[in-house]
Amino acid sequence: MNVDLTDEMATTSPFDRADDSDTADGRRARRDRNQASVVEALLVLFAEGQLHPTAQQLAQRSGVSLRSVFRYFDDMQDLTLRALEVQLARVAPLYELAPRPEGASLAERIATIAAHRARLYYAVAPVVRGASLRFHRSPELAERAERQRELVRAQVADYFAPELDRLEGDERTILLGCVEAAAQFETGEHLTGRVGLGPDQLEAAYRLSMTRLLAPFA
Repeated sequence: MNVDLTDEMATTSPFDRADDSDTADGRRARRDRNQASVVEALLVLFAEGQLHPTAQQLAQRSGVSLRSVFRYFDDMQDLTLRALEVQLARVAPLYELAPRPEGASLAERIATIAAHRARLYYAVAPVVRGASLRFHRSPELAERAERQRELVRAQVADYFAPELDRLEGDERTILLGCVEAAAQFETGEHLTGRVGLGPDQLEAAYRLSMTRLLAPFA
């Protein structure tokens, strides 16, 4: 039987085609909202210390059905990477640090770095704890963490160049590594988790450690 395509097209209203497009847009918008809800749920659970949340917990916190939670993500690594990207985008301004002020004393520079690292630690600690458990299975997560470490290292090298430049070779490398480690994320984890320091004490500990390391070269 021959079908008259002209008649077929004539019976299809352009408004019907617009409705189909609107429906597709609605599904995409709903998918985006649900994905964002699951990511937020993971960030909240990480902040509460739930580093291995179950799909049931994610569904309950996000309001997304249990069946749909991992329909939106390939696996837990994919979800964690997305959450890490979201949180790092939010705290990106905290990573920024103005270049070393000309003529600033060692004490002033140490105070700036210590305050900066303490703020940064509390901003990223929950999601980094959750992500770090998966670094060995996710090259993307490990690469992102390494990029942040390189940024921190460059800031330390810039701020304390007057002291570091008094040394050469291995001695300079060792001092830079020790100063960097003094205010590194893992140091914050030890001082807050094992030693029990609060925010003000953590900043003071960073200051004390860097002062002891750098003062002999001022």
